[in-house]
Amino acid sequence: MTLAPKKNGNIMNGSRRKGRFLQFDRWLSLSAAMILMGCSGLTYTYAVYSEHIKMKFHYTQEQIDNIGAAKDFGAFVALVSGFFYNFYAPWVTVYIGALLRVFGYGLMWMTIAGDTPRSIWMLSLYLALGTGGDGWVDTACMMTSVENFEDNRGTAMGILKSQLGLSGAMFVTIYQAFLQPDVNKFLLLIAVVPTVLYLLLGFLISPSTQIEKFKDIRGTMLRFKVIYGMIVLLAIFLALSMIIQV
Repeated sequence: MTLAPKKNGNIMNGSRRKGRFLQFDRWLSLSAAMILMGCSGLTYTYAVYSEHIKMKFHYTQEQIDNIGAAKDFGAFVALVSGFFYNFYAPWVTVYIGALLRVFGYGLMWMTIAGDTPRSIWMLSLYLALGTGGDGWVDTACMMTSVENFEDNRGTAMGILKSQLGLSGAMFVTIYQAFLQPDVNKFLLLIAVVPTVLYLLLGFLISPSTQIEKFKDIRGTMLRFKVIYGMIVLLAIFLALSMIIQV
């Protein structure tokens, strides 16, 4: 681990980012990014608690669909995440995403649990903020990995996107195994656990120097193949778990 000062150069090398920030091995950064991306696709879990919202608040299906559309609009919240990424260390972008997530999903949980006033537009706003926070984390993880693995950026992005795709299945499996049918606990789970991981691991999302990249150039594809194998095994495990629990 090294403490790298701001340097002159282009944006992709982090030259326009203000201040000093920690640098870690690029494989450690990728590992942290995989974990964070494994918590960033929970917008796909809306079906788990949408029926609960409908029944508790006596909403129509159209109203439920309108609330669900907010999670898609939430991606708009991440519009300026690229700006922050260009000018500040990646962990800043991750931590902003963490705050948006805990605020959005936390208020969603409090509302459905019956502790705060509720309305359709408020639920939509909370869901948009929560899912929008994931977009900030996605920006930091994806862009840092592209910088760290310039010659294998497609492979690195594919790994992270696969984690994003599996994230919903991972949390639904946890819900089915330990929390079902308590939807309120599931909402608390997706509000707290990803936020804690964002805060704990966000500082590991850091671009590496050219020297560090050159040192570990050997065996790069072998490491990627091992990661691929682990992701395939995870996907098979999740698929079998969901089939067994049905």
